[in-house]
Amino acid sequence: ACAEITFVRGDQSKPYLILLMRPGAAALIETEAGEVVLVRQLRFGTNTYHWEIPGETVEAGESSQEAALRALAEEAGGGDVLSIEQLPFSVAAAPHRMSEMTDVYHLRISGFTAPTGPNEEIDAVRLATREEVRGLIRDGEITEAVTLAALGWLLAR
Repeated sequence: ACAEITFVRGDQSKPYLILLMRPGAAALIETEAGEVVLVRQLRFGTNTYHWEIPGETVEAGESSQEAALRALAEEAGGGDVLSIEQLPFSVAAAPHRMSEMTDVYHLRISGFTAPTGPNEEIDAVRLATREEVRGLIRDGEITEAVTLAALGWLLAR
């Protein structure tokens, strides 16, 4: 959508393109062994594969927690949820261009089962220790904003 924005101080902008998006939900999934589940997904905006935490768009009539649990099942494979906790923030990945806010949930699971192969969205699934996560971030292998915010929260605990 293209809209003129009224700034907080009262003046108006020139027409500005903003993508109006439905909210999202992401699942920071941690196994009993402390490993993080990452998925490798093609993102059309960059035409590049990104390692990220599973996430979904919140569908009509669905809560963000339900969407995060759906991300576990549809993108990561599955497991038995031991606990679920909403992180104390939502992430605005590109607030200068998109309205989307993503709620992030920390899921502790047991019995992790990876998918049997790639699907239309996910190219690969992997488990990573916290030290491996630090290396992936340091080496520029994780660049997606929601994932970086969630992993920053996890590593700061």
